[in-house]
Amino acid sequence: MGQVCARTIGRGVKVSTSNQWKCSRRAEVKWFAAFLFFHLTQVQAQNRGEQGQEGASGSILPLPSELPAWWELEVSGAAIFALEMQGICPRGLECIFHNGFGLGATVLRREPQGLAWNLGYTAWVADGGAIYEAVGLHAFRAGLRQLLEMGFRIQPWIGAELAVLVLGDPLRPLTGGAGVTMLGGVHGELSAAFNLLFGGEVSLWSTLPFQSADGARRAEMPSFNLLSSLTVGVMVRLDSLKRS
Repeated sequence: MGQVCARTIGRGVKVSTSNQWKCSRRAEVKWFAAFLFFHLTQVQAQNRGEQGQEGASGSILPLPSELPAWWELEVSGAAIFALEMQGICPRGLECIFHNGFGLGATVLRREPQGLAWNLGYTAWVADGGAIYEAVGLHAFRAGLRQLLEMGFRIQPWIGAELAVLVLGDPLRPLTGGAGVTMLGGVHGELSAAFNLLFGGEVSLWSTLPFQSADGARRAEMPSFNLLSSLTVGVMVRLDSLKRS
């Protein structure tokens, strides 16, 4: 049974102090999922309207299904939110990974049907609490992405990735690990070569045991960490740059 966030006593509500942090993180997850679902629904409705009015001519580019496969380069920044750090922040120890930001680059090979495989690297930098000034999480990623709507200026997509991780000071590794990420968002076409990217991610990951600067042993028991991120980036269609 999960822990409750609050219990009612008489006419008032008393919130358990030990659970306040977890409650706020659960609220962030629910808000994030609702926001992403609503946004994708609105995009699909808008695309249906464009299709009824203009058909395929509503896109700046030809229909992707009429094109050969192409290469894309994505550069992005993200705000990250530490939702559950039970693996590296066991109960009773100072947490070494809080909210922060990330920078990443991804190379994608897009097929005419909208499916793409990708390889990428992301560096997340988070507040290290009282133990570290900052903590770095380096992710070497591989995955698949699928466009849900094609031939429009705004195109929603979903994807999944696997990652090999290195955790530590931004420049000094402490331990390694692995994780899986579910992600989604929208592309907004600016021209034949450039797209804007808006998206969100939820990552579940774990590390090997290690000792932090305070002498504490962490990740001794099998457990997972959970973080989410909101991403903004630019995608460059490399074959379009060559033609221009």
